Amino acid sequence: MRGRGMTTEENTAIVIIREMRQHMMPRVNGLLSKLQKGGSLDSFDMLFLDQLIQQLKHAAPIVRCDKSYLAVHCELLSRINTLTDLAIANDLNC
Repeated sequence: MRGRGMTTEENTAIVIIREMRQHMMPRVNGLLSKLQKGGSLDSFDMLFLDQLIQQLKHAAPIVRCDKSYLAVHCELLSRINTLTDLAIANDLNC
């Protein structure tokens, strides 16, 4: 449902953030767990992260105006940073 006075782009960003909260955050948490146990990212994990980053870029201008969506956006960015650090560390330890 489209919000009053909202553009299509704003509505799209809201849908993306909801999707991130409900589906992508749990997957990111699963990847964090995998890496914390010494695992590494496979090609599907990398594809997922690439798509997630693209969606975060797309939503960034819109979510800045809503604190709850901005919090999810920032949390995902932080977890991606942690994932990257863990993945590099695990690959260096092989």
